Amino acid sequence: MEKKGRSRLFRIFSLCMIVFLPITIFLTVAYYLFTSPDFYIEVLKGSYLLRAFVEGKNDEMNKRIRDEIEEKVRLDEFAIAAQRSKERFEKAKARFEKVNKTNEYVRAENRLKEIRKSTYEKEGKAFASKKEFEEFREKEIARLRKVLADIESYREANEEEIEKIEDELEIAQREMEQAQEALQEKTDEAQEIIEKHKGTFAGRLNDDMRLLMPVLEPILHEKILDGVVRNQIIQQLDFIRSYPQQKLQGNVYYERKEGEEKSLRIRLPQITISLWVDDAQKGKRHILSDVFVEQIEKVEGLKNRFLFTSIFRLSDSIIAEYLANRFLREHGIRIREGVITMQPLVLEGNAAKSFQMIMLIGTYGKYI
Repeated sequence: MEKKGRSRLFRIFSLCMIVFLPITIFLTVAYYLFTSPDFYIEVLKGSYLLRAFVEGKNDEMNKRIRDEIEEKVRLDEFAIAAQRSKERFEKAKARFEKVNKTNEYVRAENRLKEIRKSTYEKEGKAFASKKEFEEFREKEIARLRKVLADIESYREANEEEIEKIEDELEIAQREMEQAQEALQEKTDEAQEIIEKHKGTFAGRLNDDMRLLMPVLEPILHEKILDGVVRNQIIQQLDFIRSYPQQKLQGNVYYERKEGEEKSLRIRLPQITISLWVDDAQKGKRHILSDVFVEQIEKVEGLKNRFLFTSIFRLSDSIIAEYLANRFLREHGIRIREGVITMQPLVLEGNAAKSFQMIMLIGTYGKYI
């Protein structure tokens, strides 16, 4: 009787293993791929990023197109004027914020809002008792109120000087907006010229790309994908795999808008990718406009050498970055001085719920 019972248990166990072991193996492999930076790097390496870049840029970098734009539009002049007006505005803004003590006021104001919303249930671990927490909270509120009051008194005492600098800021802002509008008009004119010549080089790229890809792709992989991109992927995966910590840090939270129920919010980390790479002999160099151009000059047998050097040489110019930002800013991405930045994105609604599930799987899937 005892043997029959053990035999039945063994059969049940074996049946469960037959069902669950393949599922467990599949989930384990899937979790490894999902949380491994190597998987994402290999996907990027197989996506022909350079070919996509060249084919996307070849029309507007054609010498004949650039000459026509320079002659009829003078886009360089307007782009430089817009950049300088923006720099003047940023300096005027920084000066105003310093004299007005804007950042100090905002920091104190935000901290005051935070401390008023804080409760012993959330912050109690740092205090020996609820009484100690309440005492700290009241002292902090009083301190912050005094900071705000002192700044307001300072502003009243220096009202004339602050107003004068604020007027200078408004003038700088108007000049910047006018320069940006003029640049936008010239950019539209340039775009019309580009569209007119669209496809000029499209049929002449493949032979050259076969020569260039084996030279440029290893450099891209080593300097960008295996370096800065891998680090950014690791940072994002660390975020996904640390759900409890992100809740404690306030990156996963609930917020209630007026007239609505509380809804989930997830603040993603900032993404920063620099196109400036280290060169042991020449220091920091832009991978597109410096490193790639140098390599292209060495490749023999190119039919359109000037086209390719033009495409990459202008990659770090004000014009190229301005045109790129026209499309990237719609997705919260910008490029400036060779650094691509995606500001922290806040997910909400269904997107936040879906990403919360991904974070839960990333955090607790390791127990599979």
